[in-house]
Order: sequence, then structure tokens, then C-alpha cells
Amino acid sequence: MKSLKKSLCFALLLAGLCVSAPSARAAVEEHLPADTAALLRVTNLERHYEEFVSSPLAARLRDADAFPDLAARLRQAEAGIRWFEQEYEVDVKDVLMAILGREYALAVFPDETGALVAEARSWQDLSEAVEEFQRVQRRAGHLLETRTESYRGLQLHAAELHDGKTRYHAIHGRVLVVSEQRAAVERVIDTLTGERPAIATRRDYRDAMRMAEPGAFAVGYVSPAALQHVAAQVRKESESPGSPVERFVQAQIADVVDMMHLLVLNVVHGQDLEARVSVAYRPERVPDVLKDALPQTGTRLDAMDLAPRQAAVTCAGSLDPLGTWNVLTAVLDESLPWGARRARAGMDALVAVVGGVYSHEELLAQFTGQSILTVLPAGESDGPPSVAYAVGLRQTDYIPRALESVVGAIVAFARADGRPVRTERTRYEDVWLTSVRVDEPGVWRWTAPTFGVVKDHLVLASSPDAARTVIDTARGAPRATVPRLQGTPFGAAVMNARVVKGMLEQYQSYLVRHAVEKEGKSEAQAHREQAALRKLLSLMEGVHYVETFEEDRTHHHVQIRLVHEAR
Repeated sequence: MKSLKKSLCFALLLAGLCVSAPSARAAVEEHLPADTAALLRVTNLERHYEEFVSSPLAARLRDADAFPDLAARLRQAEAGIRWFEQEYEVDVKDVLMAILGREYALAVFPDETGALVAEARSWQDLSEAVEEFQRVQRRAGHLLETRTESYRGLQLHAAELHDGKTRYHAIHGRVLVVSEQRAAVERVIDTLTGERPAIATRRDYRDAMRMAEPGAFAVGYVSPAALQHVAAQVRKESESPGSPVERFVQAQIADVVDMMHLLVLNVVHGQDLEARVSVAYRPERVPDVLKDALPQTGTRLDAMDLAPRQAAVTCAGSLDPLGTWNVLTAVLDESLPWGARRARAGMDALVAVVGGVYSHEELLAQFTGQSILTVLPAGESDGPPSVAYAVGLRQTDYIPRALESVVGAIVAFARADGRPVRTERTRYEDVWLTSVRVDEPGVWRWTAPTFGVVKDHLVLASSPDAARTVIDTARGAPRATVPRLQGTPFGAAVMNARVVKGMLEQYQSYLVRHAVEKEGKSEAQAHREQAALRKLLSLMEGVHYVETFEEDRTHHHVQIRLVHEAR
């Protein structure tokens, strides 16, 4: 109970404030200085809270049968809050929502200070909430001493807390400012009193807000200056001692961040949970070789037409093959020369093995750049999951014939070495499938590498069943889908929660054994973690991800589709 009281008192840190005359209504960003490095703005918290607590999801979380541990903790927390409210004669929800329920922002400034800035529902609600905060925090013993100073004609309060920290607070009409750094509060007061311009006056901020989702629960923003600062810091780390690969990765991250001009986060809470990160780039800093790797503007992600709905996980992409190869070698040439040499040697070997082409340009020209990778459940068997990969072809004869020749040579070599290997050619509807069978125990009981061509895509699968599933999907069987967004898609992923949950149940004994033997966990702990993960998955239909581009920006969208009725 003491820890609960401490947590609640900490949440009511906005005590000892002084209220001035009411101010005119303005959006919260009107009160943040123009040099704000980053912010997260939350709007209509009270409405979203009410919608959540009355939702089927909240009801399921309280269901003792479905989630006994979580339901017990929620009941304990609710009981603790009721005790706190009776003990201190305060309505925690009403007081917090009076301040935060309408709109607030967490802001970070260039000097690495930060502040919470909230615009409350009304001056009266805010003044009454402040009085409650003062009374509760003093009675709880968390507020030891306050002192009042003046800055720009406003009263600024310093609250000395029991943990040795000092928190600074000021109120201007409906606007509340809170921070552990006085400089941060002063920055906001400067903006409130007109001594500093507001971030809303900045052109780049207005451009960023055009990427904000109307009605979003939360909107995040990172300024151009902050992105450049991050790029410089990461680049500095890449130049410090470390492994070549680690420094290479850091250098690439620095290069990418250095191209960015603006970054905006949108979080939407409705029937499902959605988040989107939009990035605007500096056109002059994006190399032409990188632009050439993107698909042609306006093309659709055709590979998703082969995405089975019953798959556990599916990933799809659309990138220009030659452009992607040029990006890879250019990056490696600059930061990891030995990696570039190995990549080119591997490509030369592939060209020689495939035959019929004289350069990597000719080989890569055979592919459209559309591809998909999907993981399918094992079904009734006790074997591993199946995997299928499909890649788009510009011509459907050359690559399959070359693959037939390569597979034939490998099988002949294996048979000459005494291995029980054979090829098997079967017809599934109008598609010819070639499989490699190995008559040996172990994984070969379930695995038979298979390939064929359907709808201008070469399908490579770990078993004939997996290949047939992809073929069926291409011919109209139920498909996995992703949200349609503005711009041209170049990547997508789908996770089917129901199927993944089933796979966890199917492989539970193996996963528990792995956790015990490889991770040092107890068997009971491993079982608890597996059960918790399965219960989490039971709350959702799946997770969908899609990324698109348009002109000088990219959008990265995640959607968590929730179960709205108990299964």
C-alpha cells in the first residue's frame, strides 16, 4: 500500500501552483518555443480513456477466467485507488483529467531539458485541481516546502519534494507548465508572454503537421535540428573503437538520419490500434542510387496476391533488383570494402552457375523486384513449419530452366556420392512442380525443396504442400491483406495472431525445453511466459505493417487488429 501511495503521489506532482488570470484558448503547441527539439502531443485523453474502459478489450482484460493474473492485479490496483481516494478525500481520475484530459504535450528542448505543458478544460477546473494537488501532496508528506518567485510577471513555484528533487511549476490561465529544470519552465513562459516565437509559427512544423492524422490520439514530432544532432552523435560513435560490422551499422544509421528533414508519429486509437511514422527527407542529400532502388511510382505490391491468409507470418517487398544491388555495393565500398569484394565474388559465381547470361545486370534484369516470404504452420504433422518464397519474373522460361539444370546437377553429384537423393516432377492443376526428395530420416521426413511458376512468380518452397498453398492463393484462395495507404507501397508484413498462437501450442514442449536448456530458465517460468504470450495473442487478430513512399517522404504504418468478441 505504501508503494501505491508513493506512485499516486508522484502522479500528483503538480502541487504548490499559483493561478493567474485566464488566457485565450489556443492549441498546446502555441505555448511551446520555436526551437523545441521534439514533442509528443496527446489529445482528448479523457474521451479515449472512457472509450477504452467501456470496450470489449477492457472487459476481457478484467475477465478472471481469461486472464486470472492480470484480472487479479487490476482488482488490486482498483482497490488501492479506492483506498487512496477515501484516505485523502480526492477523486484521482477527475483531478488528473481536469488537467491532462483535454490536451497536453511532453516537450524536449535543445539544451536537453524537458517540460510537460497542458492546456486544461477551463481555468476554473485547473485552479480547483491545483488546490486538490496542494492539499493531497502536503498531507502525504511528499511536498516538504514551496517557494514562489517571479519570472516575466508570472509566478513560478519551486516545490521541494521528499526525494530531494525540486520541481518547478507555473500556471498561466488554462496552461500548466511542469519540469524538474527551471530553464525549461522559463522557455515556455517566454513563449506564453510573447518573448519567444511559438513552434506553431515555424514552417517546418506546419509542414510536419500536414502529415498528422486528423483525430489522432497522439502526435509526435522531431525537428530538423534534432535529427541532425542525432546523426552527428551516431556518426561520432561510428568513428570510435569497435568491431568493423558495428561501426558499419552505426555509419549507415547516421547516413540515413542525416537524410531526414522531419519525422512525425501518429497514434490512432479506435476499434484497432494504429501507429504511423512519416519521414520527410532532404532531396539533395538522398543519393540517386538510393532513389533508383525504389519501385516505379504508382505500382502496386502484386506479391501480396500470393500471401496466404492461413500463414503465420508473411513479408513482401518491391524494390528494383539492379538498383538495390547498386545501393548494397556502394554502401559496402564506402564502409566495408572486404564485404563489397565478397558480395561481387558471390554474384560472379551465381552468374557462372546459372549460365546463359554474361553479367549481373543481365541476371538481375530477369526479376521484377516483387517478392514475398511466408511461414506456414505444419498442420497435422509434428514437423517444422513450412516456408515459401516467391519472386516476380519478367520472363517465365529462362530462370526456371536454369534452376532445373542447377538442381539436376546437384542431385546427380549427390547420387554419385551415394546419397539417396532424387527429383520428382508433379503437376498441380496447370503448374509443374519440381521437388527434391531425400530418403533419409530426420528433417527430410517433412522437407522436400520444391519450385514452380505461377502468375509470373517463381515459387520456392520447403515442401510441395507449401508450394501448392501459394499457388492456391495466387488463383484466388483467401489472401492476407494490408491497409491501403497514400503513396506507392514498397514493403509489407502480416502476422496472423490466431495461427501463431496455434504454433506456440503445437511446439510448446520444444520451446519450454529450449528455454530451460539454452536460457537457464526454470520449467515453471518457461510455461508461465508461454502462457502469457498465448493470452496476449488471443487479444488480437493480427499485426499488419505497410510502408509507402511519395516524392520526398516515406510512411511506415503498423496496425494491431484487436479481437472484439471473445473467441
